[in-house]
Amino acid sequence: MVIALGENASHLERIAAEQLAALRWGETQVVTSPEIGNGVDHLVLLGTPASNSLVAESLRSLPEKTNTSLDEEEFHIRTMQFRGRPSVLIAGGGPKGALYGAGRLIREMNTASKGPDSLSLDIHDKPAQTIRGIFWAAYAKGYDDYTVWCYNGEFDKLRSYLIELMLSGMNAICLTFWLDDPGWYLKKDPESRQRQSIAAEVINICRELDLKIIYWWPVNTVPKELWEEHPELRAKEIFGLGDYPAFCPSHPEGRKKILETREAMFAALPPIDILHVYPKDVGGCGCEKCRPYHIPYSEAGLATLEVARRFHPDTELMLNLWYLTADEQEEEVVPLFLGMPDVTYVGAPVNFNLSANHTDLGFISYTALPSLACREQLICEKRVVLWNDITMRGGWGRYGLYPMPRQIKHYYDSFPGAYGSLGYTEGVGDHLNKLMLLALAWNPDLGIEDTLNVALTDYLGCRTNKPMIAAMLALEVGELDSSAPLLLEAEKNLPTSVRESWRWQILHMFHRNAASRFEVHRLLRKIAETAQELVKSDEAACRTTAKEMASYLNGQQERWRNMCIQLSEDCHRLYPEVHQVTGSDHPFFYGGPSLLNPSDTRADLDAVFLLGIDVLNASLEKFESIRESKSPEEVRQRSRELLALVDGYRYYDDCQSLKDGTIGLESITAEYGWVEREEKDHQAVFLLKATALAEEITVDFAVPLRQNLPMGIEVAYTTKDFTGDQTLQCGESTTDDSGRLTIPGLRMRRGGTRLTLAWQNNQSQKEC
Repeated sequence: MVIALGENASHLERIAAEQLAALRWGETQVVTSPEIGNGVDHLVLLGTPASNSLVAESLRSLPEKTNTSLDEEEFHIRTMQFRGRPSVLIAGGGPKGALYGAGRLIREMNTASKGPDSLSLDIHDKPAQTIRGIFWAAYAKGYDDYTVWCYNGEFDKLRSYLIELMLSGMNAICLTFWLDDPGWYLKKDPESRQRQSIAAEVINICRELDLKIIYWWPVNTVPKELWEEHPELRAKEIFGLGDYPAFCPSHPEGRKKILETREAMFAALPPIDILHVYPKDVGGCGCEKCRPYHIPYSEAGLATLEVARRFHPDTELMLNLWYLTADEQEEEVVPLFLGMPDVTYVGAPVNFNLSANHTDLGFISYTALPSLACREQLICEKRVVLWNDITMRGGWGRYGLYPMPRQIKHYYDSFPGAYGSLGYTEGVGDHLNKLMLLALAWNPDLGIEDTLNVALTDYLGCRTNKPMIAAMLALEVGELDSSAPLLLEAEKNLPTSVRESWRWQILHMFHRNAASRFEVHRLLRKIAETAQELVKSDEAACRTTAKEMASYLNGQQERWRNMCIQLSEDCHRLYPEVHQVTGSDHPFFYGGPSLLNPSDTRADLDAVFLLGIDVLNASLEKFESIRESKSPEEVRQRSRELLALVDGYRYYDDCQSLKDGTIGLESITAEYGWVEREEKDHQAVFLLKATALAEEITVDFAVPLRQNLPMGIEVAYTTKDFTGDQTLQCGESTTDDSGRLTIPGLRMRRGGTRLTLAWQNNQSQKEC
């Protein structure tokens, strides 16, 4: 097979030819059109009418209905006879159109049982959405695959991955770098210089590939050193700010210093196309001057755009609706954005909740949607870019395949007619979700199964089948009993090269992980239901029930021990150097290293699953102790402790945030979950996540502190609502002889509660 390029072929057209030539369909040669010899048995004509005279000649020979001018990203593929040779024409309106046409031909060849000469094609296609991209989150060294490639200087690997996504229709990329250090672009130390070099190299690769570059940056973060120098300018805690250094955008001096740092950033960065500013999560301010917050947020975004345009005059602005309520958007925010001509794009996160019956596999709800009429008005007057999370199934810190076809489809259907879409991603483990997102960005009218069919063909590089599609749909909603046999059936028809690939292997790993977590959740639900019965039952019935449950859990121990072994073996086979992404042949890591204790010999497993195993073991001990209780009150007390034990796990599992997240849990004790936010001068501040449906709940909070305080230490406690504005409860408690702190009847507000502990003890200044 000969691939004929024009003498004036663009860089993207040459990339398209390289990708076609890499397919295993016999010997392939890439030539320019005048070099075509007489012995060619099959010909691929690739390019645009302007760059390749043979493409122009082929288009002129086609029926009049197809001989039309093509848009930049439009393409035409046709099998035909050209000068007496069997040929495939790939004509693009521009270089991108030619590249997308090559990607479509690759998919058609992957589904064919024979070579390209067996195909009969007449495809005329163009994308529905103008922006089709991913939001590549590159936060810190070693955190995700992309960042590791960059720190290792493996830019060719990154470039190849971006090209692969472009073959599936991607044309834009949203970038952000190292939120752990908001001043990386200002410093002169070796690591900061390396980061500056990496950012420039990544942006230059995206420029080389003609990707639209969107830069995502918090509205009011500042370098930590500057933040420490000016405590009077600091932003007040707001949901999403976390521990990141930020100044109040409503304070004149704070606004000035924010913009000064942005000036240094834009001076250091190569040109970008769109500045994407967002309101909260690593940003925001909750002070009185910043209420309602969307006003200083949007004003700061416009001021940042003005700074950006001093260095890159063509930069456009995107403001995001993230974390703003439906009422706020409809009544205030959307009208405000519509009145701002410099706000060209509006980022619209979509709220996901697939089903109340599948909360174990559900999504964080980032935002709510305004009414359909409000959305339609927004789409008519602004370029709306949809934005959702395709990586963190169930919360930040979870990685893996996690197929979500129904939710991605819902994502597109929520904003019909949107200008574009971006999928938030932290690695390549979610590659199948990226491909589904890109398939729908190209054609939002695709049904769920058709979207899966397109994505799986690109993902595996071979023909898909009905059992595999059914397995993906079952995995999404936790129907694990049916997905296992479907995956086994699907595997039988796969080529050996596909079965041995890391892409297929992570399918299996995901299934075992999901099945194992599902089993843990089933057991914990049974434990919680039993504990609730024990609190209400008489002493004799309690002893019988506790004995039965202890016997049942004893019988299950070998089962969950085997689950640990199997998951560990899967992880080591896929990725031998546990959580050392550097040097891996498989660009995938499992579980989220920041969630795991490096000293734990099981640290290659998912932290939530391991915690569930620990809770099951602790529950077994509790049931044994209930059997030996000497009074009804003791039975009830231990049953309540058992309920608190399971609730603590549920809080952790629902939040799934890393140690510096705002609603996560950094450390789990055997009794309860909490996250330490700040600890100094004998004071610790925690955020607790309340999952109850009631607006306010009361719990018996019992936690053995990590560094046990001596017995009898008085600890004053205060609880406030999530924002810290309203005090819910104050009081004092005393540690017992084991250092356990118990606060009976602790009040918690739905959504989250701030718990502050304070004590006086010169002997114990270590963290709790």
